[in-house]
Amino acid sequence: MNASELKFRKWIRYVFSGISFTAMAFVFQACYGPAYGTVPDENEDVRIMGTVRSKTTKLPINGIQVAANKGLNFEYSNMDGEFDFYIGRLDSSDDSMIIYFLDVDGPRNGSYANKTINIKSGVKNEIHIDVELDEK
Repeated sequence: MNASELKFRKWIRYVFSGISFTAMAFVFQACYGPAYGTVPDENEDVRIMGTVRSKTTKLPINGIQVAANKGLNFEYSNMDGEFDFYIGRLDSSDDSMIIYFLDVDGPRNGSYANKTINIKSGVKNEIHIDVELDEK
């Protein structure tokens, strides 16, 4: 083989390697998709968002775990007391969901009583909740 044939074979090998890698990436995305709870699935998911504040001081609370429907999907409130996540839409037999607000970090940012809210979701794609927690 001469030098031009070797270059051509090397070039072909690079092209097929790139195509194979790209195809593998597409297959992986098709099979597994994005991480659950981060991106909505074409109106299949319900967005849960809002803020958590102290009932006495009205200041935002950081580090409160906000969970929906038995805690399978959850988010922690940020420094501004805000949370934002997605959960799968409930089946048609039950259009309610339970939202749990849990102080899981202990006294680090104050101790707050846990709270549970039952929401009739219906066909909403987005639910906004502003909640105030009692201090322990």
